[in-house]
Amino acid sequence: MGKLIDKLKEFGKYAAERDRQNKEKKEKEKEANRIAKCKKCGCESLSMHKKGYGMIKGLTGGILTLGNPVGLVAGCIGKNKMKVYCMNCGYSWKV
Repeated sequence: MGKLIDKLKEFGKYAAERDRQNKEKKEKEKEANRIAKCKKCGCESLSMHKKGYGMIKGLTGGILTLGNPVGLVAGCIGKNKMKVYCMNCGYSWKV
């Protein structure tokens, strides 16, 4: 009876260690999936840029509205858009 209890304790330790290792493995996989990668080549070297005021759009809007300040606001269209660039292959996409 004592040997059976010892075997069960040993199995319990083994199972606990295996569960701990599986949990660590899943956490590492989860962390690896959170890293941003290029959609085209899979590279992790990325650069993100926020688009600012479009001077050409603003000037064009100002000219088309004959100097009306409302036309200058056209340069603000899309100014908060984010774009990601891959440093490896040059692929870019909007976020």
